[in-house]
Amino acid sequence: MKRSILLLALSAVLCAQTPSPPVVNRVRFYPAPGGEQAMVGGQFAGSNVSPTEGFEVIATISSAPAAHEWTELTFENRRVYRWLRYVGPRESHSKIAEVEFYSGERKLSGPGNAYGSVAKVAQHSWQQAFDGKPESWFESHIADGEFVGVDLRDIATARTPALDPPAGEYPDAQRVALKCPTPGALIRYTLDGSTPTAKNGLLYSGPIEVKTTQTIAAVAFLEDRAPSPLAYGTYLIASSSKPGFTTFHLGNSLTQTTAQFARYAQTAGYRHSYTIFAMPGAPTVKLWNSSLAEEKERLQKTWNSVARVDQLTVQPRDFNVAEEADYCIRFFNLVREKTPEVQPWLYVEWTEAIRERPTDKGLVCPARRCRSSGRR
Repeated sequence: MKRSILLLALSAVLCAQTPSPPVVNRVRFYPAPGGEQAMVGGQFAGSNVSPTEGFEVIATISSAPAAHEWTELTFENRRVYRWLRYVGPRESHSKIAEVEFYSGERKLSGPGNAYGSVAKVAQHSWQQAFDGKPESWFESHIADGEFVGVDLRDIATARTPALDPPAGEYPDAQRVALKCPTPGALIRYTLDGSTPTAKNGLLYSGPIEVKTTQTIAAVAFLEDRAPSPLAYGTYLIASSSKPGFTTFHLGNSLTQTTAQFARYAQTAGYRHSYTIFAMPGAPTVKLWNSSLAEEKERLQKTWNSVARVDQLTVQPRDFNVAEEADYCIRFFNLVREKTPEVQPWLYVEWTEAIRERPTDKGLVCPARRCRSSGRR
């Protein structure tokens, strides 16, 4: 009798810890000021393919919502979707103040899992549709096909596989186990850098023997669900790893994307040491001439922590090209004092989707064309 009570109690605990599948069957939304009528025909959709493709319509707004208040839609749906989104009708710019996705009473959406289309005006970015403030709203500068949505990740899929032991540097060969706590899930993995799919990759059946430096990518699959988020890791085995590889990076907040360099170096078998000195929005001249004592101290401390530099990046971004070049060269020369053979690189920022820079608008003349035409 006591054993039965114990089993029942354990079952109750396990059920309490295992939430029901996140089947979206309710949405709440708040129209942007003056945009009520433009929401008629707007659609809520789900996908198990990708954040931008494979969407199936779940519900459609059939009448204009009331102004200055929340509207709720409930609907029949039995399928679990990983990606959920709202797309406005044609010519509407997908204007919406707030949107919330629910599975019954369980809220599925929030700032932490949201994404969306680019908006020209920063005050109307996709984040505004998930900030809990009806007085702000999303509005794309493109009239058709724009959206705001959420990625439920492994809430709506099998749990992301775990690699055991975790990726890292090891003195000798390792047996790597792939673990997924989701009952019935299958794990596929690859060793060539590609992402496993339901049809591509090796079906996991037992620990993987890693005798030389190797990168493992793994995805878990459940029937009728989207693939889990990707798990990956590089194992550096001492007998096959190459000497240390150091990179030093100077720039602004965008320069932080260079943190991915470690992944590339490690997959090539190098032990990697990464160092960055950055200031938000800073051109190179500001990095060199900072008047703030604490920033100068931070730069000196960062520089002193590095014994050598194999690869150096700088990120010139001011339109005074001569000045930026001057200060980039100053940093090159400084690093060469420590490592004469350093390889310097210019980190070039990507072209922005919203073309608002002086060169985009023709307000700054490209140097080569100016010289040829005699303009200054």
